[in-house]
Amino acid sequence: MRLREWIDSHPRGEMMRLAHATGLVYATIHALARDKQCATRSTAKLLSAATGGVVTTDELQDPPP
Repeated sequence: MRLREWIDSHPRGEMMRLAHATGLVYATIHALARDKQCATRSTAKLLSAATGGVVTTDELQDPPP
């Protein structure tokens, strides 16, 4: 599942919750969710863990379409 799909399936404020849970900047999560950048390996691992593995590291590291 893509990060954007995962965020959209949750209540409003999910990107901010991910920012707090991972220690990442909100703007980074926003850019990743909108496919404006690829995640580094460490960022992908943090976000994958925060989503319970639903969003995989491979999906986060895919280049934007």
